[in-house]
Amino acid sequence: MHLFLLLGDGMKGSLDDVKIDLPCNCGKVIQKSVGWVRSHSHETFTCDCGRVLRLDASDIRRKLAEAGRLWAKSGKK
Repeated sequence: MHLFLLLGDGMKGSLDDVKIDLPCNCGKVIQKSVGWVRSHSHETFTCDCGRVLRLDASDIRRKLAEAGRLWAKSGKK
């Protein structure tokens, strides 16, 4: 599973509020916040199509580190 960070011009609030796209093989993209992903990184969730998806903890840690660097560069706290 690939995660895509949505860091737009309207970056306000904490990093935990930033939305991440979680794509399913059916083509649907589920948006979850960084905070939700952090607290559910070793769990599964179900897409509306019924497919059970497992979060890849190593990919999540890498993407969260990337998000933290981008957040710091943007001057957001």
